[in-house]
Amino acid sequence: MIELELQGEYVMDFFCRRNDGLGFREVKNNAVTSDLFIPADLKEFLKENSRVGWNNLLKRSEYNGNEQKLIRDIMDDIRRKIETSANVAIFLNSTTKNKPYSFGGETLKLLYVSGTELRGDEDFEKNIFSAVEEMTYSFHHEGKRIFAFRPDLSFFINGIFLGYAELKSNFTNQTAKNNGRSKVITDYLEAVWEYTKIADGNDVQQSLRRTMLRPFEKSIHLVTTDINNTFILRNPGQFFDDAKKGFQENMISISSFRPFVEKVFKPLPTVLDENADPRIRFEEAMRSLYSKKMVEKEILYYNFMAYTYKTITVTENGRKVQKKEYKDKTGKLMCPRPKQKFGCDRIIDRVQEFLDHESEPNYYIEKLRTELVAMNAPQDLIERVVAERDSYCNNKYVYSLLLQYAAGFGKSNIIGWTALQLKDMRYNGEWVYDKILLVVDRLQLRDQLDSMMLNMNIDKAMFVEATDQDTFVKALSDMRRIIVVNIQKFWELKNAIAKAGKDFKNLRVAFLIDEVHRSNTDDVHQEMFSAFDELQDIFDENGVIINGHMPVKIKKGESPIKAGGKLIIIDGGICKAYQKVTGIAGYTLVYNSYGLKLIAHRVFESKELAIQTNKDMIHSKSSISKEKPRKLIKETDNGKKIQEKIDDLMSLLKCYRQGLIKPRD
Repeated sequence: MIELELQGEYVMDFFCRRNDGLGFREVKNNAVTSDLFIPADLKEFLKENSRVGWNNLLKRSEYNGNEQKLIRDIMDDIRRKIETSANVAIFLNSTTKNKPYSFGGETLKLLYVSGTELRGDEDFEKNIFSAVEEMTYSFHHEGKRIFAFRPDLSFFINGIFLGYAELKSNFTNQTAKNNGRSKVITDYLEAVWEYTKIADGNDVQQSLRRTMLRPFEKSIHLVTTDINNTFILRNPGQFFDDAKKGFQENMISISSFRPFVEKVFKPLPTVLDENADPRIRFEEAMRSLYSKKMVEKEILYYNFMAYTYKTITVTENGRKVQKKEYKDKTGKLMCPRPKQKFGCDRIIDRVQEFLDHESEPNYYIEKLRTELVAMNAPQDLIERVVAERDSYCNNKYVYSLLLQYAAGFGKSNIIGWTALQLKDMRYNGEWVYDKILLVVDRLQLRDQLDSMMLNMNIDKAMFVEATDQDTFVKALSDMRRIIVVNIQKFWELKNAIAKAGKDFKNLRVAFLIDEVHRSNTDDVHQEMFSAFDELQDIFDENGVIINGHMPVKIKKGESPIKAGGKLIIIDGGICKAYQKVTGIAGYTLVYNSYGLKLIAHRVFESKELAIQTNKDMIHSKSSISKEKPRKLIKETDNGKKIQEKIDDLMSLLKCYRQGLIKPRD
């Protein structure tokens, strides 16, 4: 299969035509303008989703209904804004925040995000994702063509260029590692070389650079793949200054400089190993880069500007507080290396798996068994490993993940990117986590994460650094959802919980612990263990999860009481269709002052049979918990309200007897 056949017959089929593909729109290369827009897509999206603003603009005298002129002017404006941004992701992200894209005083929608509170993914599905084969890009200066190249596959959202991929075919002994990376880097360096010749020191504002090198430097990322392996390059502009200086001083050539760029043109990891079907691995890699939700993640989470900050002390309401301000407003683009992105994506995938199987307390035990059986492990080893795993699981509804990377890999960045995604994560239309706690063991790391939150443009109303117990307690009870705290202050959580009261029990919290290995020794380890143990006790106290409409296979020995009494399944079997599976007619859960009881019901066949056999519909009663001592009315929520009224009446009576309240005539 040659390269073009690979594109047209497989890759484009996967991106645009297959029902199980990525759902992109296939667009011909002649539909793309020289400045990297698909005007038809952009116009379609604006007319449909910014109808009022679009129509208001058309009515103006300078347009007078001329849609072609209007869309041209809008594209020119968007192009300039992208060129002055670090990349297209930074620009598109800004249009979803507090300052949406505005043209001529009219607000225009350029991108819909997913999982909104009111509309879910309904609006997100209106975005137009497009793929273009063999798009020609050429740059002209003073009437002459200076540079041109043809990327194999280019990607757009709502008519706006995102980036491109270079495809290589192993069938012609072309590999992404050798030939694909070389082609992408050579194209970029040739463009820089041509730029140095025409700029000649006159492009002080670098406007010429921004326009000419836009397909490389403003892309979300550049990719090359040969089906077997995929490589990703972010922010090639980081090499511009060195390359330009080297070319001008005649100290380097394209071939001599290329290895420096190759060092950051890294392979994209996949879950499947290299022995798996290459096409399956390729599709996994493409989904992680170009599926619609992953493109959205690139725009919203994986690109931000990093600035340096200084801490200042200011007085607010008579109190001295510390705040951060810019130390240097010359920021640099921050985006994940392939393995960093892979780590973030795997964390979110596992959280999704947790949520999908949350009603199955034995899911991970059974998954472990299956994996061990697949490895041909002996039965005694399987039982020993399962028992050990179970012994470390103090609660089947508390899930944990360990992410292990080498020193200097950028783990704090991964925590920041992950926290941002967890903050926005929804499941069945609801927020997954009420609070995200970033726990660090050194002030330096806390300060580092604090700065990262600022760099990621997290709304200050959503983020707080807990410096003492008071700020901790306040953060637990208010709207702020990301909290940074060091281990020493985290130990105060037990006191904060007491202050926060029962409201804390209703929160779902994600703990992201940086440098966790430092917390596994000596006193710090004991403090962390004790803090989490107390947390567990709080959530465990009288807490029971009730799951309805789930058939319990009594015939096969399945119990409706799971996770040590923390999960109770009811209603399974009342529906007649379930009774062949369950063997009973469902359950009733009874809760009174004596405790919890689960009552199993026999299948009701007829009144006559019930009379003849003298059998009650109640099959059995299982005591789940007993109140010791028996719970009194005054201990219930209603009882507490009644007691408040009694106390008020007693206070009134006391005042009357003391003559403080006079009777009415």
